[in-house]
Amino acid sequence: MMNRDASGTSYRVDGVEVLKLVPMPAPVTATPRKFGNVVPGPLPNAAGKLDRARQLLIELEQAIGSYLEAARWQLAWATDPSTKELVFTITMQHPLPASIEGIIGDALSNMRSALNLMISDLVRANGQSVTRQTAFPSAESEQKYRREAPKRLQGLSQKAVKLIDRLKPYAGARELFWRLSEVRNTDDHHYILPVVLGRLSLAMRAGMPMVFMGADGALSFGGGPAGSVPMGFDQGLMSPGNATATQMIPGQAVEFYRGSPGLEQLEFEVGLNFTFMIGPEVGPIDLLYEFYALVSRTIAIAQRTLL
Repeated sequence: MMNRDASGTSYRVDGVEVLKLVPMPAPVTATPRKFGNVVPGPLPNAAGKLDRARQLLIELEQAIGSYLEAARWQLAWATDPSTKELVFTITMQHPLPASIEGIIGDALSNMRSALNLMISDLVRANGQSVTRQTAFPSAESEQKYRREAPKRLQGLSQKAVKLIDRLKPYAGARELFWRLSEVRNTDDHHYILPVVLGRLSLAMRAGMPMVFMGADGALSFGGGPAGSVPMGFDQGLMSPGNATATQMIPGQAVEFYRGSPGLEQLEFEVGLNFTFMIGPEVGPIDLLYEFYALVSRTIAIAQRTLL
């Protein structure tokens, strides 16, 4: 028999059966972030692109929140016939909407374009002409940055060039600039992967071998009087859960915990936290907000110190 509490994430199992399936409501919802409005200033084109990125990130938060509210997850546990271990798995039953991937790609493009347009606005503010090579320079090494930056920054004032140099927008220094360029220029932003971090706590109500506790609390070994129970049966013995973070694949059960099933009774709680990755190699989706903060600060510094 199994009972689920009102939270939908705590379970009690009396006896270990071969297979149990439990449809689970989404245990978390997205917590909206607050983005200040982008104030138009002397770098209007850059500010416009940054504001569009802000709107897309708000749209992304809403889309993910709606997905989590509607999504369903299935918890299952079964005995591994080869090891006799109790194995817990979870299945994501609803794939992510394709629209979420498009929002991410557009947000990345607008943030990178905001940096490029910042340089173009600064060139025009310096009374010079923008060329096809005008752009915000970022590179995979300082050496490559030094080689590429002069043509990207042609037409800027010396003060502006020094400011960009102080930002050190290359790998090994302020690498986030380089990562933004790389993510925007690859296919990694075309999809995101849901990742679950599971926490499993087990309370095993199993008697200790050959140790019994009577109704009066007296202990006996090898057996006990009428009414006695195995030692530890009533109190419950806790076992730490070693659940792990694992990538979710729609419709596919993924294992996040296994342990010994040799129990007379078992109680367990499952805590699940969900996050999202931008592709398998790039990093957590929170990078989007780091990129936004980086671009926003850079444009603000340029407006404050150069114009």
